[in-house]
Amino acid sequence: MAAKLSLAKLIAQVENGELSAEAAKRYFLIDKSSRVAFSPALRFNPRTVDITGLESSAEVVATALARDIDLADARARAAERPRSFALKAYGAKDAVAAAELGATILAEGDSWFDLPPFIYPRTLIDFLGRTHRVVTLAKWGDTLEGMLAKKEFVEPLRTGAFKHFLFSGGGTISSAGAISRSSCGSSTSPIPTRATRPGTSTTSSSSHWTRSWASTGNC
Repeated sequence: MAAKLSLAKLIAQVENGELSAEAAKRYFLIDKSSRVAFSPALRFNPRTVDITGLESSAEVVATALARDIDLADARARAAERPRSFALKAYGAKDAVAAAELGATILAEGDSWFDLPPFIYPRTLIDFLGRTHRVVTLAKWGDTLEGMLAKKEFVEPLRTGAFKHFLFSGGGTISSAGAISRSSCGSSTSPIPTRATRPGTSTTSSSSHWTRSWASTGNC
């Protein structure tokens, strides 16, 4: 059996960009003991990673490290194509930069839009990104309250470049299509929203907070 990699060396490989998402598979496992809904958790593979003395913080470190690998991998793949942008943005500035390179769909959300790709199945945003110019701010584990507090989607929407805005929070998806250039920040141009639950063909009105947010100029 190959020697285990120390956690310090694993972190160094990630920081130096030496570990791809594909290569990272052997170092992570799904943490089946996690009981937090819509918040996938990972743990280090005890057969390949030595966490001696760091057991108490290993779970938090594993999930954070996996996210860094995921984002870095998306950037690396985008860098291979001229005038391309990463599907997954680090933050608002990345999403704005993507808009300048032609992105027309912005997504924000939780684990319905984002999962660790080297462990979990792909999400609908991954599939949509194959045929459409999508950039996403979604991060697994994000809460509705957290997303509204950070408002990372506000600056990108204000560019007027995005024709569609997809939002996933609290178990429902709110899709704002054909956003007018004046809708964000204007009480006279509310964003039309509808919510759809994956796996069904039923479409219903979006939640009250979404309608209020879009129509009162909070963004």
